[in-house]
Amino acid sequence: MKKNDFIFIFLVLLVLAVSFPVIKNTAKGGNTVKITVDGKIFAEMPLSQNCEIPINNTNIAVIENGSVYMKYASCPDKLCMHQGKVSDSSRKIICLPNRVVIEITKKSEIDTVVK
Repeated sequence: MKKNDFIFIFLVLLVLAVSFPVIKNTAKGGNTVKITVDGKIFAEMPLSQNCEIPINNTNIAVIENGSVYMKYASCPDKLCMHQGKVSDSSRKIICLPNRVVIEITKKSEIDTVVK
């Protein structure tokens, strides 16, 4: 390898090392669990409230200790149940056969801004 190859590899590693913390910190925490079915809002619950949420007799979501996970799903592959617990807005739980999406959002104090 030539000197320019080493410089290129060093620069790529430097960019990766600098960008990783930036990308990691952009995963914002949220305070609200939003569940949508067929693109329509089914429920919005605070992430701090421990509860079980039945979704149209097809799925059961659980909010527990600041995270949410899918406890039960009637779909054949159960992939949404294997997605694990979600505690920030960087990941979603999606059940395609039942058209259910669970995400964590940040509920702001401002509803709309008018100019």
